[in-house]
Amino acid sequence: MNAIIFLAPISSFDERLREDRRVNRLEDTYMLWQTLCSLQMLSKTQIILFLNKCDLLEQKLRAGVKVRTHVPSFGDRSNDVDTVKKCEYIHFLASVVAVVPRCRCLTVGLPQISNLILKRSQNNIRLNSVDITYT
Repeated sequence: MNAIIFLAPISSFDERLREDRRVNRLEDTYMLWQTLCSLQMLSKTQIILFLNKCDLLEQKLRAGVKVRTHVPSFGDRSNDVDTVKKCEYIHFLASVVAVVPRCRCLTVGLPQISNLILKRSQNNIRLNSVDITYT
C-alpha cells in the first residue's frame, strides 16, 4: 500500500457518535487518526489528511454555534472558520507527534505550524510530511 487518504470531518465538533452519545465525533476522529498513524505496519505508507466538510463548518459558525461549547480546549480563540481550521490542523499534527513511531515520515502542509509543534515536542521524531488539504 502506497498511501492512505484520511478524511476528517471538521464540522463534527458539535456532534456525538450514534453508537455512544457520550463520545464527541471530532474526538473520535482524533483517536482514529492517532491509531492509524501509530501502526507500525503502516510506517512506510504515505498518509494524506483531508480536513473536509469545511462548508458545513462555515454554516455552523455563521449560525452562531460556538466551538468552545463543545470543545473546551478551543478556549477563547476566535470562532471563525480559519481559526478553527488551524486549531484542528494543529491538534491533528500534535496527536501524531505524541504517538507516531520514530521511523514515520509524513508531509506537512503549513510548515510554520508544524515547526512550532516540533519545537515543543520532547521527542526527536522526524516529521517530514502530513499533506493537509481543506475541502
